[in-house]
Amino acid sequence: MRSLTDKIPKMEAELQAAEPVKVELQQAHSDAQNLVLSLCYKLDIVIIECSFNFKTV
Repeated sequence: MRSLTDKIPKMEAELQAAEPVKVELQQAHSDAQNLVLSLCYKLDIVIIECSFNFKTV
């Protein structure tokens, strides 16, 4: 039982040390999602412009 109580503070410290990594990963995930949305938006504009140009030719 004592070894368990000795491990708890160490595990808590490891969790706290991992928090900045978690936050950074969340930010990277958000950035990636925004990039994909931006690319999809730009591609959609290109497709619309191409189809518009094709119809007017």
